[in-house]
Amino acid sequence: MFEDAQVTPPTTFSEFLDACEALKAAGYTPISVSGKDNWQILRYLLMITYRYADNDFLYNLAQGDQKMDSEIGRKAAEFVQTLGTNYFQSGFASTDYTGASDYFTGGSAAMYYQGTWDLSFMENESLSDEMKDNIGYFLLPTVEAGETAVGTSNFVSNSTMPIAFGADKFDEETERFIEFYTEHINEATEGLSFSPTKGGTIPNETELAQAIQNDMDQSTGSIRLFDIELDPATNELIGKEIVSLALGDITVDEFCIRVDQSVEQNAASYFEE
Repeated sequence: MFEDAQVTPPTTFSEFLDACEALKAAGYTPISVSGKDNWQILRYLLMITYRYADNDFLYNLAQGDQKMDSEIGRKAAEFVQTLGTNYFQSGFASTDYTGASDYFTGGSAAMYYQGTWDLSFMENESLSDEMKDNIGYFLLPTVEAGETAVGTSNFVSNSTMPIAFGADKFDEETERFIEFYTEHINEATEGLSFSPTKGGTIPNETELAQAIQNDMDQSTGSIRLFDIELDPATNELIGKEIVSLALGDITVDEFCIRVDQSVEQNAASYFEE
């Protein structure tokens, strides 16, 4: 699709929007996304806030020390609305996770944001003949020439697997288990996924998986998530409002104000607990 539309993988957000427009003009749906699993749309909001302000924007927003109704917050919201009203697939708001994945791997959309856990669906043995060897990936675009990109990582860190222990019950045997776990986790995930630590195994030896692994090994830091850092009430609200924003059912002003109001009402009590 990229070749037919005569576009190359974008390196800036301006190029990303230009690529979307060229793909659409060539008769293709630029982006597949799940509106039912609204975290996928939230990632597009995150792309902008992270590139312009690193994780600090999200941390400060969650604590009430930053506003969505700010220059960076509005820029992110405008980006999501532009994508949703122009470049997401028709009916994205009611599309579930599986539907969005199938829409992309079936050759109906040019781009799809997803985690590496879905990589197995993009390997040749899982694809139709016309889709074999036709899937690649590109890194998160950066800001425009003359602007400063603060966030430099290209990879999102998901919620991972937090483990907590009470100090009164943390004994020698528990410590031995943790040491064993960290030393052997790469072996446990071999052939299933990317290792959770650098230098480990990859799901398979395809060019796509190897290219992703090489980039991850060179990456420093990680991108945190709206749906992990916000208080539960604001997280629920932003998940609903981001879909309405993408549909064009609410304005950028309304989206930003509603998020800020929720943070003001809920963040302090949540983070003080």
